[in-house]
Amino acid sequence: MTGSTEPEGSPGETGSIPQGVTCWKPRAVAEARQLTENSAVAVADWISDTGNVCDQFPDHLRFASPQGYQHAEIGDWVIRGWHGVFWAISGDEFAETYEPAGSPGDQVTVSRADLRTVLDYARQFDVDDDPAMIRLSAAAEAGQ
Repeated sequence: MTGSTEPEGSPGETGSIPQGVTCWKPRAVAEARQLTENSAVAVADWISDTGNVCDQFPDHLRFASPQGYQHAEIGDWVIRGWHGVFWAISGDEFAETYEPAGSPGDQVTVSRADLRTVLDYARQFDVDDDPAMIRLSAAAEAGQ
């Protein structure tokens, strides 16, 4: 159409705006611990016990992650996800994003479809030889 006055940066203009993609973050189970004045030593030990370097300061912890150093301040949560990767998020973000899956040692009931989704997601991290992954894979196959 001649004389079109499409605004700069409109979706029809090539290269002006990155094309959006629909994304989905599958459900995953992660372990989390809140950093408080009373838990700082225990959280630092938890991180260090995995071989990760964790520096403890009076008001925060600093530890390495694939994205660089993470800083967890009092009130923040430290999360350990797949492959033992740690990251820190604020207490507010934690409350908005995560919900309890049970206490350590509790059995968690998950649908077979969700279990397969988690397994498919986890396999991209080459964790097939992890004992927990072997048990989860066996449980998923037993339910077929």
